[in-house]
Amino acid sequence: MQNKALEAEAKAAEANAREQNRVIEQEALAAQQQASEQVSDRMRQAARQLSEARLLAAEGGGSFAARAYNIGVAADEDVSRISTGLKNTNSALRDEANAVRVSVDNANASFSTRANALRVQFLSEAVAAGADAYATNKRRAAELKVAKNSTQDYKIR
Repeated sequence: MQNKALEAEAKAAEANAREQNRVIEQEALAAQQQASEQVSDRMRQAARQLSEARLLAAEGGGSFAARAYNIGVAADEDVSRISTGLKNTNSALRDEANAVRVSVDNANASFSTRANALRVQFLSEAVAAGADAYATNKRRAAELKVAKNSTQDYKIR
């Protein structure tokens, strides 16, 4: 009975771990998609800024090269921040997945230990019951022997 409960507990822990891993994978995918969208948005913004810089330069508003360089540096810094944020998110998700794995390993070790304890308890109880049965049998045999001897002493001769 207790082994079935342990098995059910182990299956529930496995199902929980699978669900946690599925959620982690979804979060990783969502983070990747968000970072990709942010990079695309930033590149579109840089393209618009370059178009504006060309127009300003054509109208005599200064050096296009200097503006283009500044726009490129700013876009590069933003993409670098997005990339770093994604790496940090992925690192945190890997840590979370490792924690799930460790939790499953610990749960399995706990289930194994508890199952072994149940086996030892069963064997101990079986040995104790056998010893008790043996002792009871010996006591009854001794009582029977005493009873036989007692009745022989009282026989009329």
